[in-house]
Amino acid sequence: MSYLFFYLLLATFSFPSQSTDLQKLSLEPQWLRLLHYRNPSRSEVKKEDFFVTKNPKASSLQELQALIQILETKNSPIDENHPKCRFPARTRFLMQKYFKQESVDFTGCKKLQEFIDRTAIESVSVVFSSYYLHNPSSAFGHTLLKINRKTSDDDLMNYGINFAATVDTDNALIYAFKGIFGLFKGEFTAVPYYYKIREYNDYESRDLWSYQLHLTEEEKRTLIYHVWELGNLWAPYYYLDENCSYWILRIIEAASPRLELLAELPRTHVLPIDTIRALFKVDDLVSGFYLRPSLRKKVSERFSHLTKQEVSLVKKSVDTEEFSPLQSKKQLDAALDYFDYKNAKMAADNEPLFEKKKRPLLISRSKISEGPDNLSFSGEIPPHQFHPSSVVSTAVGVQDNQQPFVTFRWKPALHDLVDPHGGFSSSSEINFFDSEFSLYQKQNDDWNFKLRKLDLVRVSVLTPMDNIDHRVAWKFQTGVHQLSQKMSNRHSSLYFSISPGLSFSLSPSSKESLFYFLLYSEVDQQASLENDFLVRMGPQVGTIVILTDVFKVSLDFKYVFDNALTSQWTEIALTHVQAQYYFSSLDMAVLVDFENWSRYYEYSVGFKYYF
Repeated sequence: MSYLFFYLLLATFSFPSQSTDLQKLSLEPQWLRLLHYRNPSRSEVKKEDFFVTKNPKASSLQELQALIQILETKNSPIDENHPKCRFPARTRFLMQKYFKQESVDFTGCKKLQEFIDRTAIESVSVVFSSYYLHNPSSAFGHTLLKINRKTSDDDLMNYGINFAATVDTDNALIYAFKGIFGLFKGEFTAVPYYYKIREYNDYESRDLWSYQLHLTEEEKRTLIYHVWELGNLWAPYYYLDENCSYWILRIIEAASPRLELLAELPRTHVLPIDTIRALFKVDDLVSGFYLRPSLRKKVSERFSHLTKQEVSLVKKSVDTEEFSPLQSKKQLDAALDYFDYKNAKMAADNEPLFEKKKRPLLISRSKISEGPDNLSFSGEIPPHQFHPSSVVSTAVGVQDNQQPFVTFRWKPALHDLVDPHGGFSSSSEINFFDSEFSLYQKQNDDWNFKLRKLDLVRVSVLTPMDNIDHRVAWKFQTGVHQLSQKMSNRHSSLYFSISPGLSFSLSPSSKESLFYFLLYSEVDQQASLENDFLVRMGPQVGTIVILTDVFKVSLDFKYVFDNALTSQWTEIALTHVQAQYYFSSLDMAVLVDFENWSRYYEYSVGFKYYF
């Protein structure tokens, strides 16, 4: 009887204590991070195979108890489907925290061991892929993890860990809707890094910046285990926040419980560039960084060391595949890079014809023993030194009737043509949800507060024609704006505008400054219009003059015809001039703005703050 009393007394105190310990363990930050719980009752992963319970809605405590129960089963056979092999990072966590064992025996986990041997992790880098405006999913850049291997000094043989949306539409509007509301599946892939180089660096001509992280051996081991756990999981891909950048930081946090990187991200939206800035907010986390320039940038640099005649010879030889006229080392090296650039799609798709067509050029180059010249890109500004992406600004000005006005602007991202172009293309801009309000005094001395514009998307790609290729320049924007700045016609309307054309460098010595000629077209919808719709068309010319890295001037002129009066087309001359000086140490800029609508004008002076 005394033994029964002792057992009941022990159970009364021991079982609740064990339950409490498990509850505390299930709330530890690293356990929650390894299972990607936003809170203890909800994981952001939706794939059943990611959970021991096979239930994405299971709590963190239920997952903990289920794994402990399996690990405590002594005679359970260890094979590839065993949770120990499937979830090594979680198993290691429990072995250390619950079972109090420092080492874990993964004997029997053949595929896991093969993955660990194949990746052979020495260090970890975060890679930033620069902006690519020809693809909506890449317009704001991209980030991925790179596993640097011990067994190779060749960056091509490292591994890239990528998280991206599985896109199932080419329609821009459907893409935007599904991306904003998380209707795409986001999936992880682990591929040799040279695949990502071919895709981003070569085919899309994007610079790749690698930021090596200072992680402990324990953190690197946990990270590679967790990458294995992620496998082919999926989670909703939200274009504005829970995107590639968000998930890359989540992986690093799961492996390094000392880090709080997600707390450094903006509250409203997450851009790939924000990932890089978050890394630098932790002391000594980044141990170094370097640039892998885009293939197009390398071709441009090679051509800069050739005469015009040599450039023409190289292009003709590659385009016609008659390589015999090429003799010098510089010509052949330029031809090799130019060949790769012209056939980047073929290389990215691993077509056998690519190597076959390139072989004669390689044979010609092999006859010259001297190695290629090193290309210098020391003047390139790294992403973490770009200007911040969000802007708030205010300006005061006067209209042509001497009536004052004040404007207020907020833009979450990313880059205007007059912004400092360090890290960005000087000939491109991309912005979304750019909103501006005006407070202006009417002729009866009353003040009116009104939406001036809301550009949902505004993109300009004004890449000048050069000796590499002849690209079409274009501008695109849509949203809500005022039909006119005239006092009598400040009606807001929905609008859609697209303007194709050509762009040219102003001079060889000033390759950044440019001049463009476009065909402007705009469609407006507004109930006050006689037919509800208005169409504007006409020539558009402009220039971007870069006086210094932080001082730029933009001039844009349109001479358009619209059908506001249904009986005839009305001519309108529109002029817009901006001059901006950026104070890099303050992340502020002074902007002078002038607009003219035929005989109506207004000018203002404003201050912009980047954050």
